[in-house]
Amino acid sequence: MTENIPRPNLEEIAKKTANMEKNHKIDQIMPSVMDSFLNAEGVKHEIDGVTHYKTDFSEKEAEKLADNVYDSLIHHSFQRVYGMNNEKFAELKNIKDSHGNSMTDNHGTVHYNLRRDSLRKVFKKNRKNLRHEMVAKILQEPVEHHTNYHLSNIIKDLDDKHVKHIKDFVDYNVKEHKLSKNEYNVSEAITLKEVLPSFTKIAEQHYKHFKAPEKE
Repeated sequence: MTENIPRPNLEEIAKKTANMEKNHKIDQIMPSVMDSFLNAEGVKHEIDGVTHYKTDFSEKEAEKLADNVYDSLIHHSFQRVYGMNNEKFAELKNIKDSHGNSMTDNHGTVHYNLRRDSLRKVFKKNRKNLRHEMVAKILQEPVEHHTNYHLSNIIKDLDDKHVKHIKDFVDYNVKEHKLSKNEYNVSEAITLKEVLPSFTKIAEQHYKHFKAPEKE
């Protein structure tokens, strides 16, 4: 019975969800990586005093750019989120696991579902038209995976048995904030997957004004 299931602290979970992007600097990932790409060696040059950006690369150049972007992506987490300086990051990059993978690359595999060799292959495949828009498109799914990774940590204690509590939370906020009942209709939801979009949307819209809790 639902009444015998302890209610999770949905308000606290909503606050963490709302402030997740701020806590983990997720909105800064793409700009910082694009800046690194555009300023990488061999990309930017001047013609008659006007800055131009190279878009056609050799395989070797494309692979080098892939490494630059991959390192920038991982460096974002360690520097911006964890406060690690360049020296410590370089030390961590040199630490290998039993398979020969660096600790920083393992972070990329777990957080972004992206391997260095995979990014190299994609860059070499698109090396004849490797513009910043293409790089952003390539990184879209990895960044989304990174976002979902942190969200899954925040909601890790929620499952289908909490659906009734979450539905009540959604309905309360719909009434409290005079939201559209059709837009947030969770009456037929029976699984966490079905009710979660409404919960996260309410959290992002109405719980950001609370003080950001510590990183999850």
